[in-house]
Amino acid sequence: MRSQELQRRMEKAEEAYCQLQEESIDELKLRLEKCIVEIVELVNTFSEVLNESRQNVEVEIVNMLRRIGVDVSSHDAVTATSDGTAPQTDSSQAVDIPLL
Repeated sequence: MRSQELQRRMEKAEEAYCQLQEESIDELKLRLEKCIVEIVELVNTFSEVLNESRQNVEVEIVNMLRRIGVDVSSHDAVTATSDGTAPQTDSSQAVDIPLL
């Protein structure tokens, strides 16, 4: 009789442990999903701000080029090579690009 009672107690304890483990796993899954959603929101916000900043920099560059008298029409782009020299362009005005 005593061994049957111990067996039932052990089975109840195992059931309680399994239930607690399942609840813990479910809670961890919910926390993980929440974290993933927050990370995605952060990445999207960062991407939007980065794109906005890029556009602002492009506008500032165009404005600066206009101030120094460089034609910035869509058919003519000002670029620099990796060694800091300007490649050939259709523009009649030379632009000196200083090394940083």
